[in-house]
Amino acid sequence: MATAIVTLGRNLGIKVIAEGVETAKQLDLLRRLRCDAAQGYYFSRPLAGSAALGQLVLLAATPVVTRLYGPDGFGVFVVLAGLSGRIPAAAPSSDSR
Repeated sequence: MATAIVTLGRNLGIKVIAEGVETAKQLDLLRRLRCDAAQGYYFSRPLAGSAALGQLVLLAATPVVTRLYGPDGFGVFVVLAGLSGRIPAAAPSSDSR
Protein backbone atom coordinates (compact mmCIF):
# COMPACT_ATOMS: atom_id res chain seq x y z
CA MET A 1 0.00 0.00 0.00
CA ALA A 2 2.86 2.42 0.76
CA THR A 3 4.17 1.97 -2.78
CA ALA A 4 0.81 2.92 -4.29
CA ILE A 5 0.33 5.98 -2.08
CA VAL A 6 3.85 7.35 -2.58
CA THR A 7 3.62 6.76 -6.35
CA LEU A 8 0.20 8.43 -6.52
CA GLY A 9 1.45 11.45 -4.59
CA ARG A 10 4.51 11.77 -6.80
CA ASN A 11 2.41 11.49 -9.98
CA LEU A 12 0.06 14.21 -8.69
CA GLY A 13 2.96 16.46 -7.69
CA ILE A 14 2.04 16.25 -4.00
CA LYS A 15 4.63 15.88 -1.24
CA VAL A 16 4.02 12.67 0.72
CA ILE A 17 4.61 12.36 4.47
CA ALA A 18 4.45 8.81 5.83
CA GLU A 19 2.92 8.61 9.30
CA GLY A 20 3.29 5.82 11.83
CA VAL A 21 6.86 4.74 11.01
CA GLU A 22 7.88 2.38 13.80
CA THR A 23 10.79 0.30 12.47
CA ALA A 24 14.02 0.70 10.52
CA LYS A 25 12.61 -1.73 7.94
CA GLN A 26 9.62 0.56 7.31
CA LEU A 27 11.94 3.55 7.04
CA ASP A 28 14.16 1.68 4.56
CA LEU A 29 11.15 0.95 2.34
CA LEU A 30 10.15 4.62 2.40
CA ARG A 31 13.69 5.62 1.45
CA ARG A 32 13.66 3.22 -1.49
CA LEU A 33 10.30 4.65 -2.58
CA ARG A 34 11.75 8.19 -2.28
CA CYS A 35 8.97 9.30 0.06
CA ASP A 36 9.39 12.99 0.92
CA ALA A 37 9.31 12.71 4.71
CA ALA A 38 8.20 10.47 7.56
CA GLN A 39 7.16 10.64 11.19
CA GLY A 40 6.35 8.14 13.87
CA TYR A 41 7.47 6.32 16.99
CA TYR A 42 10.74 5.35 15.30
CA PHE A 43 11.81 8.97 15.70
CA SER A 44 10.09 9.93 18.97
CA ARG A 45 7.36 8.67 21.23
CA PRO A 46 4.31 10.96 21.59
CA LEU A 47 4.78 13.79 24.06
CA ALA A 48 2.33 15.42 26.45
CA GLY A 49 1.62 19.08 25.72
CA SER A 50 3.90 20.37 28.47
CA ALA A 51 6.76 18.09 27.38
CA ALA A 52 6.29 19.11 23.74
CA LEU A 53 6.42 22.77 24.76
CA GLY A 54 9.61 22.08 26.70
CA GLN A 55 11.15 20.46 23.62
CA LEU A 56 10.16 23.43 21.47
CA VAL A 57 11.86 25.80 23.90
CA LEU A 58 15.03 23.67 23.89
CA LEU A 59 15.02 23.27 20.12
CA ALA A 60 14.44 26.98 19.54
CA ALA A 61 18.04 27.53 20.65
CA THR A 62 19.39 25.23 17.90
CA PRO A 63 20.45 26.47 14.46
CA VAL A 64 17.57 27.10 12.07
CA VAL A 65 17.05 24.08 9.82
CA THR A 66 14.35 23.90 7.18
CA ARG A 67 15.08 20.34 6.04
CA LEU A 68 17.86 17.81 6.49
CA TYR A 69 18.76 15.34 3.76
CA GLY A 70 20.79 12.15 3.85
CA PRO A 71 23.34 11.20 1.18
CA ASP A 72 20.57 9.57 -0.87
CA GLY A 73 18.55 12.81 -0.90
CA PHE A 74 15.90 11.43 1.48
CA GLY A 75 14.96 13.71 4.38
CA VAL A 76 13.58 11.89 7.40
CA PHE A 77 13.61 13.85 10.60
CA VAL A 78 11.02 14.93 13.10
CA VAL A 79 10.35 18.56 12.29
CA LEU A 80 8.76 20.81 14.89
CA ALA A 81 7.60 24.36 14.23
CA GLY A 82 9.71 26.29 16.68
CA LEU A 83 9.39 29.72 18.21
CA SER A 84 9.57 32.93 16.15
CA GLY A 85 9.07 31.06 12.88
CA ARG A 86 12.15 28.90 13.36
CA ILE A 87 11.95 25.30 12.26
CA PRO A 88 14.36 23.11 14.26
CA ALA A 89 14.73 19.42 13.49
CA ALA A 90 15.47 16.48 15.78
CA ALA A 91 17.19 13.26 14.81
CA PRO A 92 15.71 9.84 15.67
CA SER A 93 15.46 9.24 19.40
CA SER A 94 17.78 6.81 21.17
CA ASP A 95 14.82 4.68 22.29
CA SER A 96 13.87 3.79 18.70
CA ARG A 97 12.43 0.33 18.32
